[in-house]
Amino acid sequence: MATLAQIIERNRRHGGSPYLLFLEVGLPTGRTMRFARDPQSWVWPLTDAQVGDLAQPGDEVAFVLPEAGGLTFSVGDGEWSGSVALERADGEAWFEVAVFHRRSEDTLQGQPAGSYRLVARPDFGGKVRAILGPEETRLWQAMNFEHEDWAEGEGARRGTLALTVFNAGGVPQKYVEELEDWRKQHGRVSCKVRVLVVNTALLDDPEPTHELALVDLGISIPAPGDKVHFTLGTLNTMGRMVPRRRIMRDYCSWLRSDECPHVATCRHTATNCKFIDQTLDPGRFERFGGFPFIGKGALFG
Repeated sequence: MATLAQIIERNRRHGGSPYLLFLEVGLPTGRTMRFARDPQSWVWPLTDAQVGDLAQPGDEVAFVLPEAGGLTFSVGDGEWSGSVALERADGEAWFEVAVFHRRSEDTLQGQPAGSYRLVARPDFGGKVRAILGPEETRLWQAMNFEHEDWAEGEGARRGTLALTVFNAGGVPQKYVEELEDWRKQHGRVSCKVRVLVVNTALLDDPEPTHELALVDLGISIPAPGDKVHFTLGTLNTMGRMVPRRRIMRDYCSWLRSDECPHVATCRHTATNCKFIDQTLDPGRFERFGGFPFIGKGALFG
């Protein structure tokens, strides 16, 4: 972490450069959403990725993939028409991997090592940002999002931040649907969220100018599906149960799929566990997460 003196010096040198607002949502599925509140996508921190603008036919952004693996690419929005090709060098010639006619951003898996390029084809017109890099490239996709004021105290039980991501191209919705499918199998695990401020003159610096770490308290896509709503907050340390586990007679305390594969659909009662034991998973009640032999009330331990 930067010292106060380093922060003051950094602001003195680069305070006149534009700042970017980034949103990072770490899904329990292992995937990560990264969005930039800007008309164009960005790479941060800058490592081996190549970034450039295509402004006329023949313009290209080239990158050498040192070993076989994933290839991250981005052909952004903008006032452009025609087509952009992703090509791989094959001896003296170039082999066409894909052709794009509109914004497209993804990571292609299983690509052989070699030279790649994004090149504007003869029918290209306008201007667009192009990005090529390895699989580990942190690509922050252009995505409009808004946030409300931080709410706490009388209007909220604990501090919360309401954030709206506009569902451009269905990209955010794809991630949310994947999250919901995962939670049906593994139970509700919160996403880890970071809101970052980054100076455009310091894109090679892996430390942001400012960072706010949060967790999701709720994610929804209300009709007509053009927005994704996030309710974010901090970990509720004052609301944690101490000791962590409560021993009850008729209530199951399992919360994770490695403790019980039915946590996402079970009602966490002894009656429901017996039903699962008799219909779906014989012997499951023997591993019930409660303690039917104790008396009424709860014990803590």
